[in-house]
Amino acid sequence: MIKKSLFFFLFVTSFLTLVSPLGLFSQEGEALTKIETQKEGVISLIVYGEKKEEIGRATGFLIKEELLVTTYHSISQAKNIMGIDYTGKNIKVNGFITVNKELDLALLSLKSKNSPLKIGQADKLETGAVVYIVGGNDYGDIQIHAGKVTESTDFPLTKKLAQLNVSTRPSLSGSPVITSEGLVIGIMNVVSRSDRIVMGAEIATQLPTSGEVIKFKDWTTEDFIETWDGANFAAQAFAAIKDTSSAEKFLKKLINFKPNDKDLFFLLAQVYVDQRNYSNAVNTYQKVIELDPDHSDAAYQLGEVYFTMRNWNGAVSHLGNALRLDPQKTEAHYILGRAYKEIKDYQKAVQAFEKYVSSNPEDLKDTYASIGNCYVSLEIFDKAGMAFEKALETNPEDTQMVYQYAQALTKAKQYEKAAEIYYRLAELSPKDAQAYYNGVIRMYDEAKMPEKAAEAARKLVDLNPEDADALYNLGYMYIKMKEFNEAIKIFKEVIALRPNFEFAYSNLGFSYNQLKQYSRAVNAFSQLVQVNPDNSDAWLNMSVNYMLQKKFYEAIEPLRKTIELKPNYATAYYNLGICYLNLQDNYSAREIYMQLKKLDPALAQRLLKYFK
Repeated sequence: MIKKSLFFFLFVTSFLTLVSPLGLFSQEGEALTKIETQKEGVISLIVYGEKKEEIGRATGFLIKEELLVTTYHSISQAKNIMGIDYTGKNIKVNGFITVNKELDLALLSLKSKNSPLKIGQADKLETGAVVYIVGGNDYGDIQIHAGKVTESTDFPLTKKLAQLNVSTRPSLSGSPVITSEGLVIGIMNVVSRSDRIVMGAEIATQLPTSGEVIKFKDWTTEDFIETWDGANFAAQAFAAIKDTSSAEKFLKKLINFKPNDKDLFFLLAQVYVDQRNYSNAVNTYQKVIELDPDHSDAAYQLGEVYFTMRNWNGAVSHLGNALRLDPQKTEAHYILGRAYKEIKDYQKAVQAFEKYVSSNPEDLKDTYASIGNCYVSLEIFDKAGMAFEKALETNPEDTQMVYQYAQALTKAKQYEKAAEIYYRLAELSPKDAQAYYNGVIRMYDEAKMPEKAAEAARKLVDLNPEDADALYNLGYMYIKMKEFNEAIKIFKEVIALRPNFEFAYSNLGFSYNQLKQYSRAVNAFSQLVQVNPDNSDAWLNMSVNYMLQKKFYEAIEPLRKTIELKPNYATAYYNLGICYLNLQDNYSAREIYMQLKKLDPALAQRLLKYFK
């Protein structure tokens, strides 16, 4: 059986014109000169069938004198082969020396005194390398095609597998892929016009070069690609390079050979995953499990597919089964945790994530962050904080994570530590510093710790003394601490910076009121109604501060304005009634009483007690 992922087919992305020296750019001239000399070791092959008819064309190159390597599938049906060298001279091909079906390679004996090519190191077949394919066209002419390696991957047997941005034809199958220094580093393998492979050329040196020549007339011909070995070669190769449509086609052909081969179904399921054909992937993985109920890889990958399909319960079921079959599949714990998190079973999610952590994985991913989020959902905030702290050990500058940590500490009532984290966030992201300082202020305010909130507010003001909002918050904290004189100073600064800041006027008036400086309070609310004449609370507060000075007559107009703006404002009616009573205007007071009785009977009854 062909070993998995042995070959890498080429995808065509563009044509590069290099069919003659005139087709090259001038800077490639020196390289071309070296490549031209390599044509001597390249032979174009014409393949003949039973009736001496031409059935195909290919290319080969000499690795030793009179020994030529090419792709086996290109000549597997040959009853005779004729070679043509770069001069157009016919070369007699004697027969097979070696066939390696696993690698789809054949070594042929031929009568030629041409010089063999030098094999270079496959690791030169790296992404970005400029290379040249030297091979025969459909007429037997040896041509040069230039291109670049667009993708390269390590592979143990061939050292390298690669893709080139070169268009090829079946006649180029078996062509050497050569560097500008003239060293062969790859072998082209063209299954069809659209399917290609390049593998490290060093593999050709491992083929047995001695032995009896098997003449073509004695060779049992086969259509190699249609055989088990050929289809297996193609299936494994196409699957390795993610050419999923071709891989699917050849895998289905293999399944016709072996309809109960679980490994074939398993590889087909993986191809369906690469196609994002998840429905077929599910059915195929289930077929694998039907053939082998203890197939832990199928259970695991089926769980992954269900997770990708957002079928969380399906993922939980099959990932759990994979772990039961093979406890070493520790990656399953991580995905299982994510699935449990999605179905809001946070306790089981935490357990799964912690099992993943205990397996000492190389990559913890976002596991600790996920644990922290689960604990937040479970409202176990101290443990959430510890989890976020762990998460930050690997990525201390992840501001989103730091913020989650601060929130968890806040909910765990670890306020001082939370404040430290918010301040750290402000350092990590200066442009967002204001938001983080406000977070501290809000945290301490909600915790009824105004002194600490004021401390944070001062820090914010220090960052930007011209920030009216920051100053306002500091003033508000002074009110919370009943430091009204300090509050008054701050609110005056706020108003100087932002003359239309209504809340600043309101809190300035409130501060004067608390200090029993009622006339100054009236003045503050008078300024507020100049900013916003429709602020009913401002008119009411102005009237209250007049009343506290026993200036009942002056209070009447603000109260009437309040009622005009807010006709159902019972408190305003009540205060207006009190003013009339103090002015001994019982008639007007009784009218107010009758209106208040409709709005708030209890408050009206309270007013009635003051009538004589």
